[in-house]
Amino acid sequence: GRDCSMSALQERLGEFTPAAQQRSLERPHHHAPQPLDPASKPWQQYIGKRARHATERASFRDRMTEHQGDEWRRAAEHHRRERADLLGRSWKGQGDLLNATRSVLAAQQAQEKAALRDRQKLEREEIRRAQRFPSFKTWLTERNPELAQEWRHRERRPAAIEGPAFEQPAPCDIRAFQAAVDGGRVHYHRNGERGRPAFTDCGKVIDIRDSQRRETVLAALQLSAQKWGTITVHGDAEFRRVCVELAAEHEFKIVNPELQRAIARGRECTRAERLPLPRPTVKSVAEAYRLHFDELVRESAAPKTDPSRFDSDVAVCLRLTGHHREAIIEAIKEGAAASRPSERRDWDAYARRAVDFAFGLPGSQLAHTFALRREHLLRVEGRSLENEMASRGRGRAPLGR
Repeated sequence: GRDCSMSALQERLGEFTPAAQQRSLERPHHHAPQPLDPASKPWQQYIGKRARHATERASFRDRMTEHQGDEWRRAAEHHRRERADLLGRSWKGQGDLLNATRSVLAAQQAQEKAALRDRQKLEREEIRRAQRFPSFKTWLTERNPELAQEWRHRERRPAAIEGPAFEQPAPCDIRAFQAAVDGGRVHYHRNGERGRPAFTDCGKVIDIRDSQRRETVLAALQLSAQKWGTITVHGDAEFRRVCVELAAEHEFKIVNPELQRAIARGRECTRAERLPLPRPTVKSVAEAYRLHFDELVRESAAPKTDPSRFDSDVAVCLRLTGHHREAIIEAIKEGAAASRPSERRDWDAYARRAVDFAFGLPGSQLAHTFALRREHLLRVEGRSLENEMASRGRGRAPLGR
């Protein structure tokens, strides 16, 4: 505060005179610090082995992620060829048959996708369980049970109950339904159930009669997404709420304008839950600029990207994560010039235009939309909302302040 400034203190206490000789408060160390508790002596050896295990595990997880991505690409290409082979011939005068064929083929391909998704989920869970490094207590028990006993009694963590191993769930989606062709329509019944169908594919519309069951809505959305890609939903508030939750979880492209904010909020929560490990905190605004730029490029569905538009969006992201205006200008100027050396621009003016957009009225409107994703934007920089609130309470400013 101003009352504690140098001039204010000198006015109250007199002229400040530094000491003639300052004594060092640090004592010389003749040996490395030793733990007071003998049970924690092997800790350095343990964390060294755990760090090596984490590095190997991350490498293996990256290879598994690449392999699973290749499986999805191969499945998509197989489905594309299957549709081309089956639907590529002339269907003139056979509209009803074409409708039914499209519906049954879409259901079959949606079932294959659901099976692939569940199998990959089980693979990831199995890897997480198999590669988990033992706790310090377990690791210590294998080497010195006496030290492990001492360590166990000094713990102050609350008791916990761990459930059994992960069990594969029964299919509760499109795989649990069977198709029955009825002229130009296709009825879908739940396996083992007779009578009225759960939903019916009428060609352009899928009528859902059993909309109270979440698995029925999921199966109908999977069929719709496989047939059309983008879809519009109609129904009461409860039905739309379930559709929003499923769209956030399974990445369905629902285009209802009134549902976009809820879907974006749900996807943000789902994305945050799926982040495997926290990223290291960025050390500069320039590094934060590169991370946000790459993130926006990955999220864009456009085949070609406009770097200028992305730079403006990145400036909004950096504004939301609390960086200073001038620091953002320097980060965009250096980052854009380094990534696009072939362009002849006044990069300083270019960066200032992007930041003027971010801190102006259009940027404020975009920031209102991005505010729903603020926690994700902080995670991109290796920060968290809780830590930021705590830092503000301690008076620490973000990067670039």
